Amino acid sequence: MNTKIAGSNTVNHWIGLRNEVDANPGNADIWNKIFDNIFFKRVETRYLKPMKVLENNIHEYSGEGFSIVAIQCSLIEFLETTITGETYVRNRPNRANYEYNRSGDKFESFLKNRYPFKHKFDQTKVHDFYVSVRCGILHEAQTKDNWVIRVDNQKDVVETNHKGQIVFDRVKFNGLLKIFFKKYKEDLISDTNLQSALRRKINVICRLPIQD
Repeated sequence: MNTKIAGSNTVNHWIGLRNEVDANPGNADIWNKIFDNIFFKRVETRYLKPMKVLENNIHEYSGEGFSIVAIQCSLIEFLETTITGETYVRNRPNRANYEYNRSGDKFESFLKNRYPFKHKFDQTKVHDFYVSVRCGILHEAQTKDNWVIRVDNQKDVVETNHKGQIVFDRVKFNGLLKIFFKKYKEDLISDTNLQSALRRKINVICRLPIQD
């Protein structure tokens, strides 16, 4: 129970917060603590800070952006399945236990349905980004189908440049993540579906029964 799950916060820390919210289900302060100390601390230490370390040590732009985008792509699936409270299994998912085995569906759902990304990615961009950037980088260490990664788009996170290349701006994507986290925190305080889903997700991370 002393396993660290979010920075220095442990499984016991989560159980304590879970007990607090059971005693006061509508208490916004407790849900703020769960967001800050468990959810966001885990995201910050395992995704955001590593990206920042890479960003701060880029001097020649010799390919480090690929590692940053690989982290972003991993984060996308985690965020979507935190919203839905689901857990990945390799074969034969049990829907009653909130299991899934199609990562692409979760990845695309996040970009299609979650604010503010849903205003930046249409159906074609979502699927092409999954295939040509996410799968390209994670499986082959390259982008595919004329997609490139840069940091200098004029306006949007995805733009087509004068060469006809489809440009993904990883810095602008991080800006959209900041907007997402702000809204998710606001919604979590009052949305019981989000609360239940986050509870399931953290329980599984802690190797506790999914429904406690």
